[in-house]
Formats: sequence, structure tokens, C-alpha cells
Amino acid sequence: MSLVEIVRSHPVRSALLGGALLSVLAVSGCSPDVKPDRDAPENPIPSPVFAGKEAYTGVPWEKILKSNEDYLADEDVKFGSKEDAENVAHWVKERRDAIKWCLEQKTNLGGTGNDMVVYKQVWPDDTKRPETRLDQAIAIMSRVLDSVPSDTPERYTLGKALFIKGSAEFWNLDAAVHKRGEDQLAKKPEDPKLTEVIEKHRKAMIAYHLASRREFEKLMGEMTMWKAGAFYMWSIEFQLGNFKKSLAWINKILEMPDLDADARKNFEFYRSEINTYLANVEIDRATPKPLSEDRDKRRVTAPRDGMGNERGAGD
Repeated sequence: MSLVEIVRSHPVRSALLGGALLSVLAVSGCSPDVKPDRDAPENPIPSPVFAGKEAYTGVPWEKILKSNEDYLADEDVKFGSKEDAENVAHWVKERRDAIKWCLEQKTNLGGTGNDMVVYKQVWPDDTKRPETRLDQAIAIMSRVLDSVPSDTPERYTLGKALFIKGSAEFWNLDAAVHKRGEDQLAKKPEDPKLTEVIEKHRKAMIAYHLASRREFEKLMGEMTMWKAGAFYMWSIEFQLGNFKKSLAWINKILEMPDLDADARKNFEFYRSEINTYLANVEIDRATPKPLSEDRDKRRVTAPRDGMGNERGAGD
């Protein structure tokens, strides 16, 4: 089973379960601090292509539509026309139901909080088409927002879906870098193919997380104290290695009066860990990343030049 198919959808767990990755990145001479804003222009989202009606492949419209509803094709609607507002609303609802169906096409693998899932493939019998129903949902949501930019529910769902993709790439990177770390500890020669795999997943993680961040930034502009959005934002920045930005979001979360006691305790711990890292890395660039499982056990060399900014992209 390909690791890219396995995702953890919960933002806090996805951010924290990468402790091993953050440690191994340091051991292997690589840094997760990836200067995403610099990398983004050359690395657009590696989105699968769902051209035209292909975006709706396999969607069971006969089950989604009510008996008295007619299916509206994309070309049947005049977007931006007040006279066609009713059809636009109907078209959005149909796509929203299709998106919901796509996101339900998954298998739960259990794991921490039962949040590890595998999304089903759109073309399971075509080895050249690995796109999943999650990819399809992203394609449909993007189409909805291109036509109706004010559609907030789809923007939120799109932000979450892009985060899931970015987090899945984070775990792909985790596996590849862990292998490199094992090879280096065993004094094996560097594998060029493994280096290519690491770079592929690194760039994909950056692209998806930046895309997710853009959607949440648009939403957070109108809801500055929105808890769910803040949870995703701190997780995105943490996985990107932007620890100062992640810390700023944690501080905002801790200012929220409705944060429950257990969550507050956890976020205070995260804040302490990141603050400790930021203080120590000023003295020792080999300081293991915050929340690494074995932070106090390993002493490693600093990353090679060109592998990223040890102190966090954007800091």
C-alpha cells in the first residue's frame, strides 16, 4: 500500500505525530525548515487532471439528486447572473453533495484517534491513474470556488482537504528521510533515487500546505478568533518548519476563552517546547526540532548548506 494513500485528517495529531520525522531530519543532515515561500513559485500543487466531465467520474447522481431534482451540468449555469441565481444555488448544492460523497469513499485504518484512512481510487483498474476520491473532491471544490468565490463552506472543506494532502506528503517524507537516516547511521553510500523521492515529497508537502494556508487565511480574515481555523494554521506552520509562526498561532489559541482545560494544557506544553527550541537553536544550530521524541538523547551535526533554514522558514 502506498504511503501517499494514508492520511491523518486531524490537524493537531498530524502536526505532532511527526516527532520522529523532525528528529530523523536532523540526523540525516536535512532540515524541515523549507523556505516554502521561496519554493512555491516553482512548485505548484501536483494536482491530478480532472478535465471537463471527468471531474464527476463515478459520482452516483441518481442517489445524490432527489426525485424532483434535475441535474445541472456546468455549462447549464450562467455564473454571475442575478437572473440565474436560483440555478447557481442549485448547482452549488449538487456539487456540495458530490463532494460529500467523494469524501466518504474511504477506509478507516484505525490508529491514533481513528483518524488514519485510505481514500478509494477513482479509476481502481487503471494503474496509470492513481487519483483518489480525495483528489476528485479537491477538483470539484476548486471548480465551485472558481465559479462562486463567496462559497465559504466549500472553501473551508477545500482547506481541510489540502491540509490532508500536505500532511500525507509529510508522512511520505517521514518514511523516506527515516530510510536515509538509517543508511547514514549504517555508513551506506547515498542513494540518488532516495534523494529524488525526498525532494519530490518535500515539494509536494510545501505546495499542498501553502495552498491550504491560503484558503484558511481567506477565512481567518473574517473570523480572527475562529478556533478550528487556528488549529489548522498552527499545524500547517509547524509541519512546514515555521516554528515562530506556529508559536504565534498557539499564542492566539491560548487567548481564546472557550478553549477547554485539556486543550489549554496541551497547547501550553507545545508553546513551552517551541520556545525552548527557539532559545536553544540560537546557541546550537544542531538543536533537535521541538516535540522530537528523543530531543535530549541525540547530538547531531547541523544540516548541509542549501537544505533549509534551521531556524524556520519565514522567521
